[in-house]
Amino acid sequence: MVFFLTDPYANERSYMEKCAHDQIAFHSDERCDYKCFEKNCEAEMFIKTCPDVSIAAVDVTDNSGLELAKSIRKKFRSAFLILIADSSISPQKYLTPSVMAGGLILRPLSKASVDEVFSESFTSYFNAFYEDEQNDFLIKSREGRILVSYDRINYFESANKRISLNADGESYFFYDTIDNLAQTLPEGFIRCHRSFIVNSQKVKKVCLSENILYLQNNDIVPMSRGYKANLKERFG
Repeated sequence: MVFFLTDPYANERSYMEKCAHDQIAFHSDERCDYKCFEKNCEAEMFIKTCPDVSIAAVDVTDNSGLELAKSIRKKFRSAFLILIADSSISPQKYLTPSVMAGGLILRPLSKASVDEVFSESFTSYFNAFYEDEQNDFLIKSREGRILVSYDRINYFESANKRISLNADGESYFFYDTIDNLAQTLPEGFIRCHRSFIVNSQKVKKVCLSENILYLQNNDIVPMSRGYKANLKERFG
């Protein structure tokens, strides 16, 4: 996971990074990358290439910070966003649907206010995260954690010692075995080939004579003879 922070004041950055570290250590044993920036222009460059941001604390006391918060929300819809503001900016500018902040810290900052907001925010984030895991497939990689809704997944494919997850035209890659996935995925996912597991809800047509499955998005997934009986029983 990635914790992201922008704040022009070194003492505030240092304390908030420490608080984030303590909260993440309390709630999870996952590895976290801490990305802290003094300047919003540097933060913008990072956001453009970063694949995932889990929790972000952003200074929105100027327009560049507000635009950065909007960029984070647009790219990372599930990110938990904490805003840092003061009386120089109207709440009407940052309490908007395009930002969707979950927490707010007002200057002048105090350690007590940071502790309180971070505790509530991180607890809320992790409670939602673990709840979402029941309906989502979790991908762990060096870049962080990505949740993909089971409803979006078309199929899994094993190739070159990696698994490719196909969801709504996007592909996500991670390391696992197709045998392990077959044992851990929900009931709606069916093994149809030694290298493929398909989401049964996405199957439009089963063609036994051609050994292929047609999916609703017009993708074609192969079917091997060893799995024909199970597929025939499932789809009639």
